[in-house]
Amino acid sequence: MSQVLISSPTAAAAFVLVELLGAQGATASQKADGTWEVAITLGRSGGPKTLPIVLSVAREWLDTCRLPGTRVSVGAHTHSLTADSPAAAAAVA
Repeated sequence: MSQVLISSPTAAAAFVLVELLGAQGATASQKADGTWEVAITLGRSGGPKTLPIVLSVAREWLDTCRLPGTRVSVGAHTHSLTADSPAAAAAVA
C-alpha cells in the first residue's frame, strides 16, 4: 500500500485537510521540525482511484486556507502542488 503525505504549515490547516479527506481515512501528525503532515494510505480506500481525489481535495484545501502551495509525497516521489486560486497566491505577495 502506498502512502500520500501532504505538508501543512499549521495544525489548523492540517486539521482542515483531514476533515476534507475524512472519507479517505486521513490523519494529521506533527513532525520534529514543528510542521504538520497529513497522511492518506491509498490501498485503504480505493487504491489508484483515490490519488486523483486526494490531489483535487488538496487543491481545494490550498484555496480554502489561502495557501500558495505544498509538497505532496507519494511513495518515494515528492512533488509540488500549487493553488488554482489567484487569491491564495496573493496571500503571500
